[in-house]
Amino acid sequence: MKYSQNPSGNLALSRARCASVVNYLSSVLSMTDLKFRFNVVDGRGDSDSYRDSIPDLGFRRAALIRVFCQGTPTYRPPPQLRHGYTIVATDHFVFQAVESASVSGWLFEANHMFFSIHDTVNGRIRYFAYRSVGFSAPIPKLPAVMASAGHKSSPVPFTTRCKIQDFEDFTGSAELEGSPGVTLDTVSVGGSVTLRIHPKAYADRGISNPIVVSFSFSRGFGANLKDVAAGSVTLLDESFRPAVYPD
Repeated sequence: MKYSQNPSGNLALSRARCASVVNYLSSVLSMTDLKFRFNVVDGRGDSDSYRDSIPDLGFRRAALIRVFCQGTPTYRPPPQLRHGYTIVATDHFVFQAVESASVSGWLFEANHMFFSIHDTVNGRIRYFAYRSVGFSAPIPKLPAVMASAGHKSSPVPFTTRCKIQDFEDFTGSAELEGSPGVTLDTVSVGGSVTLRIHPKAYADRGISNPIVVSFSFSRGFGANLKDVAAGSVTLLDESFRPAVYPD
């Protein structure tokens, strides 16, 4: 049946669409502890679209849902991907350093690094910051003030000793160890970096072995000596996006 020029048919189709939406929502909400009811369910047919030059515009087929709440909801559903699938815990991830900067003088050292962790199973990615300020363990350390910066590493796949669902579980203490090397723009000799993370997920489960990832930056500047710096890993806001540099 063609409905574009059939007001009664359009109204019947609209009501059937509303009933389908109500059935779907009822099946989903019934699995929660929420108390709910549908107060008014009504089809509009083509009564709102009679002025449109094209009566079959797609947005006229949408279902309008108004949600009213009494009190504060206590139900917290599991995290959802934008396409609606439930996020599952996994132990497969990919690490990638974004940028790093450090400065040192005598035994004092400050390090700052941004990096990403990609959840390859659920298709998610979040950014983290590693920070350390204080005394380092140089092997050896020159007395002169030194500075270095690095940009972008290759992706480093890693697995965790327990399955993780929440990115917040990667936060915790960490150590950043640099090996001797020299980097100038895209030319690098040595200078690999190892990050050891003691994540919250491990601490909660009594796992002492850290997550270990080793990598090298694709470009930068500075002369690295053998040293180890203790710091912490924090989860950055979802809105964080790293600066874009030309490759």
